[in-house]
Amino acid sequence: MKKILIGIFALCIAATSVTGMITHLETADTLNNPPDCPIHVTIINENGGRVSWSHSGNNLIAFDKRGTDDYFDVYTMNPDGSNEICLAGDHPGLPRKHMGNPEWHPTGEYIVFQAEKKNHPYINPSFTAPGIGYYNDLWVMTSDGENVWQLTDLTTTHITSVLHPQFSHDGSKLLWSETISHQVMALKIADFVADGNGPHLENIVTYQPGDIPRFYESHGFSPDDKTIIFTASIETGMHWTGMDIYTLNLETMELERLTSTLDEWDEHAHYSPDGKKIVWISSIGYPFDPEKIRDLRTDLWMMDADGSNKTRLTYFNEPGHPEYNGMQTVVGDCSWSPDGTKLVLKLQLYHGLKENILISIIEFDEDKPYLFIEKPVLGHSYIFDRQFRKIMSHKCRLFGKLTVEVDAYDENGTDRVEFFVDNVLRSTDTESPFEWTWKGFAIGKHTIKAVAYDTEGNYAIDDITVRRFF
Repeated sequence: MKKILIGIFALCIAATSVTGMITHLETADTLNNPPDCPIHVTIINENGGRVSWSHSGNNLIAFDKRGTDDYFDVYTMNPDGSNEICLAGDHPGLPRKHMGNPEWHPTGEYIVFQAEKKNHPYINPSFTAPGIGYYNDLWVMTSDGENVWQLTDLTTTHITSVLHPQFSHDGSKLLWSETISHQVMALKIADFVADGNGPHLENIVTYQPGDIPRFYESHGFSPDDKTIIFTASIETGMHWTGMDIYTLNLETMELERLTSTLDEWDEHAHYSPDGKKIVWISSIGYPFDPEKIRDLRTDLWMMDADGSNKTRLTYFNEPGHPEYNGMQTVVGDCSWSPDGTKLVLKLQLYHGLKENILISIIEFDEDKPYLFIEKPVLGHSYIFDRQFRKIMSHKCRLFGKLTVEVDAYDENGTDRVEFFVDNVLRSTDTESPFEWTWKGFAIGKHTIKAVAYDTEGNYAIDDITVRRFF
């Protein structure tokens, strides 16, 4: 696959659909301006959480997932979701409670993670899960989970936490955030040493940049390891949910604020492998009440490393955009592939009291054509080919025949579009507008799929699941 220069991300981007809860993902600009570089999204795990893509050459993704015992464990899998392996879940040396937020060592030999203490004062169990990390410590294990070592042993005399450990690119440093007293956090960096005594930390240094050392969440090092990037709410007058993205130069101690949105949720910022771009998630564009975190909606954004050229990449939550899926969506943590052409991304989808956690691969590939099923649309019902009304659901309901309409484009020319129902080819259209009328009697749940081919044989796939009543 052709590598894509990171600067292309400032252009319009599109997406094919994926099987499962999400069916369309693309940016709004592509509705009227066919893009030069489509993105293609594939769900690879329907239960996983926080993610880390190894850059060591083993091409494995580490992630955490809640097990049948209701505790999170650490897993690895291939980028296509295959070969899922639970690591150290039953290791006798571990507390056997929550474990998560894994992060690969650059050599691929170790995975650092956080784990809930075996014994601690009672607190709501949701607060000890990896996303918050109360009464958690840092641990490290070999990549096969056979050997484990505890790196920190925080006190239980008051609430403490560790969160989001991150290795430097040379593997010699470990960054994490830590609760050190009531409503006071800090960033910490230590030497990561692996010798005859096993992996351990030395020379721990504490950093509390900003006006108020209230909340910090560590996200990583710049490629030259001279700068760290993190989320924080450290400004006077800032509600803790109004977090912004910051960098701190470890040589000059210069603090740089990359986002300035006191009332928006900004989080999970990661440098691209070449250090030129930063992706992060934000609630910008959505009404947000800090007292109602359960209503949070976020999307994926990108900016230059200096904070300029901020570009919105997805519109998961907005009706009228192709990626809208009818469900409240929170984009979570992500991790770059080694070559910078893909992201592995955590998504949380809410519909009423139901929650789905998905892991997806976003692939940036300029060779594939742009493709989007424009009709039918999720969250609507159709009666004899006419859109009838919106429905309070992320589903699509059909009554009678339906004309499937597709937008397909490639700068080198679109050769044809094939239409499938439940993987059975039903029609082929070689001229725009690309469409096919689905007639006949067909009750039940069905998947409509379109495949667009360009003149060079490259193709893109989009699908949508519908329920037809006659």
